[in-house]
Amino acid sequence: MSSRICFVILSRYFLRESLQIGAAVLAVLILVIGANLLARALSLVAEGELPGALVPTLLFFNSVRVLTYLVPVSLFLGLMFALGRLARDSELAMFRASGFGIGQQTKAVMLLAAPVTLLTAVLSLWLVPLIEHQRDDLFERAQQAYLTDHIPVGRFIESNDGQLVAFVGKATEDGFARIFLFEHDPQRDVITVEGAPNARLMVEEQADYATLEHGRRVEVAADGRVTRLEYDRHQILLPGQQRDVNGQQQLKSSLALWRSDQPRDQSELFERLSFAFAALVLALLAVVLAQAPPRSGRYGRLFWGILIYALYFNLITLTASWIGDGLLTLTLGLLLAHGLFIGLWLLLLFNVLGGFPRVKRSWQRRALRKAYAVD
Repeated sequence: MSSRICFVILSRYFLRESLQIGAAVLAVLILVIGANLLARALSLVAEGELPGALVPTLLFFNSVRVLTYLVPVSLFLGLMFALGRLARDSELAMFRASGFGIGQQTKAVMLLAAPVTLLTAVLSLWLVPLIEHQRDDLFERAQQAYLTDHIPVGRFIESNDGQLVAFVGKATEDGFARIFLFEHDPQRDVITVEGAPNARLMVEEQADYATLEHGRRVEVAADGRVTRLEYDRHQILLPGQQRDVNGQQQLKSSLALWRSDQPRDQSELFERLSFAFAALVLALLAVVLAQAPPRSGRYGRLFWGILIYALYFNLITLTASWIGDGLLTLTLGLLLAHGLFIGLWLLLLFNVLGGFPRVKRSWQRRALRKAYAVD
């Protein structure tokens, strides 16, 4: 049997074991995370902030987003579990005896890791931002419907601090009619009375507004000065409806983030790129971590693998924060977060290939020669 045919046979067996366990890990993680996402969506329905008919759509959008996190870790854990079983059953030792060493194992893993890395890149760089746009539009429509349905009609409404009193005459197809507002500003010591025949709710990226049309506004100051104003359109910020502007980076395309020189945009692009890089680096680390001696326990290296994964993603989060604060550039951030763990992989690979024992023996021989020379 030629070495090429042997490589193909062993690679197929090797990949089948890894793919089956990786798919099982991904399925379990999706079920766990999906149940949590479903519970959160149902809580929004119970609070009246989301129509029940939108729950499946929202669940789909959120599931696609979490796949960018789950795919790399599923690949890593799948490889660790599969290689751990092969090591326990001495099959890795048989592979090495057949010429299927660490280099050939890494090549076989790359046949699986390369498409998974490409899939993760497509998810994080293209599909998830597109999904975020649609999810944001979905929430805007749901929020507008919620606000429209929960504004009392035909009675006076008072704010919690007592500084604003409003009256809405009736609801119309596109908004409300006969709007009256009475507001007291204690800082300026000004009383404002405002009325408009029509009003509409506007849901925008940063906040939600009530837009009054063709109205009048009268301000009475403490010294008796009166200011009268007629307007065609007046926007009033709805209290408690402001949204975080910083979250808008998630809605931008990766190309727009690449062209931007804003630190927060660079931080978002770093996170998207990091998911793809992490899938590849974790696959490389899984191969060297699994090279345990026979009979050393089924998952003897799994603890160290999970620890490395936790440190890796915490470093990615920390580096993204530094980039967002302007302390690092995108290039330096990528070199720091992923370069460190590529360096760790090289050190572990050097150890698996017997590099450190050879260095240790070389030092011992030098020490012995020096000792004999002294004698």
